[in-house]
Amino acid sequence: MIYLEGILSNPAIANVFAFISLILSLCIFWRTRNSERKEAISSQQADLVADFITEGNTTQLHIANQGQAPAYNVRLYFPSGHDPVIQQDAEEKFPMDAMAVQQKVVLITAFHKRSPSKIPLTISWNDQNKKPREKVLELTR
Repeated sequence: MIYLEGILSNPAIANVFAFISLILSLCIFWRTRNSERKEAISSQQADLVADFITEGNTTQLHIANQGQAPAYNVRLYFPSGHDPVIQQDAEEKFPMDAMAVQQKVVLITAFHKRSPSKIPLTISWNDQNKKPREKVLELTR
């Protein structure tokens, strides 16, 4: 302890320690602020999810907004060409102008014995700032 007091009594060394402490404090402040900003941004975005739900002999495609903000201009696309959704039902509901927070849309599906068990689905939408978003899902039935 006496040795440390002797070192810190030198003003140049004390200033170096003070400067290092200041730099470390600024780094911690910057990292904390950035992580809080990222959390705030992600908590204000739409998060669209989809899944096949089977009840008895009927399978439906459920699409929901689990995010904290509405989604705008919501569109669906089956890139593999295997579109299990009844076309008339999909055309009546999509594209959606807006999907509110926690809103769910149910689409009627029709599968046959040769339908693939994995079906890719792309959901596209615009966020509150009109920035385009897209999520690619691989749904299984």
